[in-house]
Amino acid sequence: MDADSYRNLEDIELRNPGALLSPMEVPMAKQIDLRGDNEIPVLLSRRAELYGRRAADKDEIDWINDQLTQKLGDADSARVAGGTLTRKRVKQRAHWRAEVTYLQLKFKPL
Repeated sequence: MDADSYRNLEDIELRNPGALLSPMEVPMAKQIDLRGDNEIPVLLSRRAELYGRRAADKDEIDWINDQLTQKLGDADSARVAGGTLTRKRVKQRAHWRAEVTYLQLKFKPL
């Protein structure tokens, strides 16, 4: 772009800032002001903390599931202290997403 084109863009932006929005960028229909609500920062902080912990917990759960799967070997279930550990293949059919198949571990206490 040359200097004149930039000046024209600046003029458009100053006169009508929404003129450069693409059709995919739809402005929010309604926006409220919650800047005075003192509870919002606390809630957002707690939410961020839980999301971070969930990611760490997911990694640990995946590791535990891998260990249990290795211990099961080619068996579908095992009697363990306090109950039964089972593994089954779950197939989610494709509706809005692609079809997914995964192994599910369950513990059934006595």
